[in-house]
Amino acid sequence: MGAAYLFVMMRFGLVAIALASFILGLLSSFPITLETSAWYSGAGYTALVIFAAIVLYAFRFSLGGRPLLSPSRLDE
Repeated sequence: MGAAYLFVMMRFGLVAIALASFILGLLSSFPITLETSAWYSGAGYTALVIFAAIVLYAFRFSLGGRPLLSPSRLDE
C-alpha cells in the first residue's frame, strides 16, 4: 500500500493523494449495500453520490473550459 501511495504521489502529486485518502475514508466509513430495503442503504448511497459528484466535478474541471462534444469532433 505504501508503494502505491508513493507511486501516485510521484506521478500525480499531493492533491491526488489527499483526494484518494478522503475517498478511501469516505467509502470505508459508510456501509455500502446493493440491497435497497436495508435501513442503512441511504447512508451508503449518500457516500456514492458524494463520490460521483467529486468525479464529475474533476472531469468537468479537467476539460479546461472546452465543450464536452465540440462540433468538429462530431464530423469525424
